[in-house]
Amino acid sequence: MSDWGGGSSSFNYEGLAIYHGRGQDALGGYVQVHRTGAITAYRTARITIDDRKIIPSTTVGDFMIEATIKMIEFARLCGIAGSAVVNIGLRRLLGYEFGARDRYGFDESKLSEIDEILMPEFWIGDLEDQDLSADALLQPGFDLLWQSFGWAECPKFGADGRWNPNLR
Repeated sequence: MSDWGGGSSSFNYEGLAIYHGRGQDALGGYVQVHRTGAITAYRTARITIDDRKIIPSTTVGDFMIEATIKMIEFARLCGIAGSAVVNIGLRRLLGYEFGARDRYGFDESKLSEIDEILMPEFWIGDLEDQDLSADALLQPGFDLLWQSFGWAECPKFGADGRWNPNLR
């Protein structure tokens, strides 16, 4: 991912794991390329500021968009064609606030009442479609995520339909 600055890899039972550590033993994120062809991307996006446990919505959104783009690009580079499914989930949410207004998610937030959100599957009809937009693909899921915390929709998509974390 773009904010890793580097990473390491190792083989495991599932296939190949590429990971980025955030310190001694803390796992900041990883990408798992499964032997089945599935790809999993994981990122920790929980922070604590002044005893407030916060999930910055823009960090989550940036990661979901970037990970989807990178997985599609990877599939194309490997010569994988045809349909694909993107699954997105957020886990371990209880006790955390979802910060959803300013760029960093501190302006306005709401406490999570559930521990996980599993979005519906996002269907890609053809991985080779050059007009495929991760923004358009994921926007309904972003709306669902924001609605899970009480907002009517995700306010971070511009009139052009593109993800813009700087919008209020």
